Amino acid sequence: MAKTAADSLTPVVLELGGKDPFVVCDDADVQSIVQTACRGVWQNMGQNCAGPERFFVYEKVYDEFCDGVTKVVKQMQIGPSLGNPYVDCGAICMGPKQMLHYQRLVDDAVSKGARLLAGGFIPGKDHPLSKGSFYPPTILADIPENAIIAQEEIFGPIMAIFKVCGLLHLLYRIQFRLCMILPVFLHL
Repeated sequence: MAKTAADSLTPVVLELGGKDPFVVCDDADVQSIVQTACRGVWQNMGQNCAGPERFFVYEKVYDEFCDGVTKVVKQMQIGPSLGNPYVDCGAICMGPKQMLHYQRLVDDAVSKGARLLAGGFIPGKDHPLSKGSFYPPTILADIPENAIIAQEEIFGPIMAIFKVCGLLHLLYRIQFRLCMILPVFLHL
């Protein structure tokens, strides 16, 4: 792509692969990486270009990883962060329209077989988080390839967990993601 663009002096900036994949291998010390994984997703409420969104976890440690991150999320304090040093997650900066986008991603994934482990809702008017743009930290597991969230960038407080059974399966899943975005770059 860069060579083709260079022939016509066309400037090119490529972000290949979308949001960083986070791979948890079958020999990982899961408990030692759970906090890092959570911070990666929910720092800045997922609105961080370098933050991971897609977690590819080997099946041997899959349940342990899902249980570990769910436990952390259920202990998080969510709310206005100004003046409260105990708040872990604040509001998103992109407003209610973006929250509808997150909900569409979650609802689609769940309707196609994903499991919702935490969060996944827009706070209703009687909920303590209803005043502001608060979308709770969300965890989705067992996400099928045909779910929109497996194909589009999230850029929000959602951890998308995919089970893989080995290196070839991992490479296939990552390649599947690249195949979904590559046609965009082929029209240079």
